[in-house]
Amino acid sequence: MASSQKFVQETELSRHIRHWQEHETRAPFDVRAYGLSLTERCAEPGRWHSLASLVAGQPPFEVCRYLLASLQLANDAEVELAQDAGLEAALDTARLRRLSARPAHERFQNFQLPSQSQPGPQ
Repeated sequence: MASSQKFVQETELSRHIRHWQEHETRAPFDVRAYGLSLTERCAEPGRWHSLASLVAGQPPFEVCRYLLASLQLANDAEVELAQDAGLEAALDTARLRRLSARPAHERFQNFQLPSQSQPGPQ
């Protein structure tokens, strides 16, 4: 009896290790690269795209990465996010549109705070 329990525990452990190893083989998450990929798929600014159409065919973990990248893009004012009505009827109601053709990291590269660019009081 003890040997069968040990086998079950080892099998469970083996399954956890295999699952962990599968995750470990994935490329590291680079939010800038995923954001660039999304904005390239959006093409011209102003046109709405469903998030599902932009990530079609991707495995679930990749969809999560693209969703996170879209939130960062929205935070950087590169895209606008919206939701269609009907969340109760379908999970795919998210959509986005590109606002700027210039990535945020380029827009902010030479940014200087107004307090640093104006001379101080004499």
